[in-house]
Amino acid sequence: MDRILSKVAALGIPTLIFAIFVAFSGQSGSAAINVALNNIGFGNMSTGLLVLGILVLLSEWASRVLIKKLYQKKVGMLKDSGKSKYDIQDRIDTYPVSKQLRLELKDGVEK
Repeated sequence: MDRILSKVAALGIPTLIFAIFVAFSGQSGSAAINVALNNIGFGNMSTGLLVLGILVLLSEWASRVLIKKLYQKKVGMLKDSGKSKYDIQDRIDTYPVSKQLRLELKDGVEK
């Protein structure tokens, strides 16, 4: 689930930015796409595509970090509430996250 969310964010955020630039271009059709890419790329369409590609990578990274922090916060709240280590690990097993993140969360409980 965490990987799906990061992929959706990776594509959704740059798409939203591109749609805003297209909407405010004052054009329609392919002219709107050209103007939007020129504006995103500071006057160069290929730079606009590069900027959108970088935004894809940055948004995927940011979403992964934020999802990890969210689940770490949830585990921290369980620790603070006085739950046992085994109860917390059982709760982590029910989270809809990747195996890698699940293992990282369980390692955090051990410490």
